Amino acid sequence: MIPCPACAERFAALEEELAYLKRELRPPTPFPAAWRLPPSEEVILAQLLRHDIVSRARLMAALYGGRDDEPDSKIIDVYITRLRAILSAQLGVGLYCLMKRGWYIGAADKAIIREAMAPEAGNA
Repeated sequence: MIPCPACAERFAALEEELAYLKRELRPPTPFPAAWRLPPSEEVILAQLLRHDIVSRARLMAALYGGRDDEPDSKIIDVYITRLRAILSAQLGVGLYCLMKRGWYIGAADKAIIREAMAPEAGNA
């Protein structure tokens, strides 16, 4: 079956948008291997570095993109707990919760994370 030209054009546009969104979910710079971040925590940390406050819904979308088989949203609490422990142990920075709104990393702590990610930091 040959799709109509308008459908094919729309499909191509949606594929392009999906590719863009997938690129946006990746960390801007690879996280240092010494941090030993699992892929889920990398996605969450990338979101926390990009935004002031990150909601559970945003994290679910970033991790699972509306898949039919996505897990219960409480899985975010598990990932946050693990990420919080890693950031505290590796860099001494905090990951905080704003009740009913989401999570955030303070500006000073974001600066510490970005500095540790810099190639000249020797942590990669």
